[in-house]
Amino acid sequence: MATHDGGPQDIIGACNNGLLIDPLDTHNIACALINVLSDKPQWEKMSTSGLAGVKKNFSWESHIHKYVEAVGNVLGKTRRVTDASASKKNRLPTVDRLLVCDIDHTLLGDEQALRQLMDTIDSTDGKVGFAVATGRNLDSTVKVLKENGVPTPDLFITCVGGEIHYGHRMVEDTDWEKHINYRWKPATVKKVMKKFPGLKLQAGTEQRKHKISYNVNPDKVPKMREISAYLRQHDIHVKLVYSHQAFLDVMPIRASKGLAVRYIGMKWGIVPERILVTGDSGNDEEMLKGNTLGVVVGNYSKELAKLKDRDLIYFAQQSYANGIIEGINYYGFLDDLFPPADDQGELQEWSAIEEFSE
Repeated sequence: MATHDGGPQDIIGACNNGLLIDPLDTHNIACALINVLSDKPQWEKMSTSGLAGVKKNFSWESHIHKYVEAVGNVLGKTRRVTDASASKKNRLPTVDRLLVCDIDHTLLGDEQALRQLMDTIDSTDGKVGFAVATGRNLDSTVKVLKENGVPTPDLFITCVGGEIHYGHRMVEDTDWEKHINYRWKPATVKKVMKKFPGLKLQAGTEQRKHKISYNVNPDKVPKMREISAYLRQHDIHVKLVYSHQAFLDVMPIRASKGLAVRYIGMKWGIVPERILVTGDSGNDEEMLKGNTLGVVVGNYSKELAKLKDRDLIYFAQQSYANGIIEGINYYGFLDDLFPPADDQGELQEWSAIEEFSE
């Protein structure tokens, strides 16, 4: 017996294995109970029909069949992708660990070190995912990576965590967008922020749906904690991201590079100790303070100095991509992906023996 609305209508309709009742009609419920319990032939008929109906309509095998059939119908109506770059698959669902790099002054800055880092990632045969986390918007990110010969990342966290996109096809994570939209009132934020001296809105190209960006005059602007306290008093719940003593991004309370990285880890099943994040400035602070492995490159901005005594944050001596490589070595992040030198020799020797035997 089940109520005559929602899913039960479909189940009993498909399986013919019960009666539908009005949950507000006690007389109707009593009559249905008596009917089901007293009519043995009907009971057996419904029982047999239910088992057959579940197998036909609600089993795992039937679900797969219907799903594949539906997908096949959709694919049959969809134009095939001819762009080779757009057809490449995203590796993120199958990676064993993930390297997340800020771009400006972290990933970029030393061309030779960048090439070495990219070659190292490539040598892992897809076991290590590569992501960027930046304050830039997506178009600017794609452009600067292309200009510097950086392969397309598996994951883009852009606009200081305001947007997430995947792989070569730049597919947006709409679940993340819905998640961070909570209590976000950009028009109200802009109106209230006019109160504070030392802030000037950046160009329109830097403004995004979930990011309001300002240039900062550090000699005139109030302390960030004062701005934050004022906004809370007026029931405006946002996140302030201050970087390089020159830029301020105002974000939804649920948005940041750090929260985006944690979301990705949970969504794709990558545990924190297999995620290494790297950065150089204040907009990387929350990302570095998570329970992932953190690396601050040697050319860091002074607002990160307060993190020096924290666990799982390594301050590299070297700068830019060399600092990233130093951090990877410090944590032994890739050690178990490559056999020791002796093992490699044994593997080569065994391979030669097999080849000779053949």
